[in-house]
Amino acid sequence: MLDKFENFQKRCVKWILSEVFISYMSYTTYIKKCRQVDILPLEKRFDLNIFLHKIIYRLIPTVLPSYLSFFNGVSRLRSCHLDSLSLVSSIQPKGVSDVSLKKSVFYRTYSFWNTLPFEIREIEISSAFKNEVVKYFWKMLLTEDIEIFESDVYLSDSD
Repeated sequence: MLDKFENFQKRCVKWILSEVFISYMSYTTYIKKCRQVDILPLEKRFDLNIFLHKIIYRLIPTVLPSYLSFFNGVSRLRSCHLDSLSLVSSIQPKGVSDVSLKKSVFYRTYSFWNTLPFEIREIEISSAFKNEVVKYFWKMLLTEDIEIFESDVYLSDSD
């Protein structure tokens, strides 16, 4: 479903830039065009994490679900990438494939939160948090990730 919305956004970007008949053959081109019109690709939208941020910092009268808690420093591993603002889930998937779990809103939301740098997650003001996340995404999209996608991903002419 997200692919269909992403294709629609791609067509909208082409229309905004008056490039309806030009094909964005590579993912890199599409990302650069999105940057040109200042629209994040849909795959990098983070609206639910703005909501999660507001819950964590008690900016709205909602609490974290009981199955989510902050990492307490105890891990079975010798080294762990989690910190005091990382969320961990007490729910263990039973009978659900990893693919299904990773596509779920629940999993993607708290996993995304954990991938953000600590310096961004510790920002308490919602608008400042959102601005830093947007900057972080553009930095990631236009530097490291672009090299990966440029060699592997091509968009069809109908996009």
